[in-house]
Amino acid sequence: MNQNLDEKKAQFQFDNIPTRLGHVASNLARIKTFCNTAYKEAVQSVTDETLWLIEWTAAEIEPEYAEELVNIQVQLARWKLNFDNILV
Repeated sequence: MNQNLDEKKAQFQFDNIPTRLGHVASNLARIKTFCNTAYKEAVQSVTDETLWLIEWTAAEIEPEYAEELVNIQVQLARWKLNFDNILV
């Protein structure tokens, strides 16, 4: 992990779990908005960030909630592989 990502992780993990989940939810809303307005670079950037936020949160929450987060993470990763076909 690069230093910038390490710093971001440390700052993010300082927040409590509800705040972290709020960040994940906000990012998912941003992805939806950016997809509707065709900002491909923004979609990619926020998707990458969201994948990290989920990874940093899932290990610290109840298993049933972690499972939901990981399912979202997998879906985002699949979309990321097909961004060129999805985002025109």
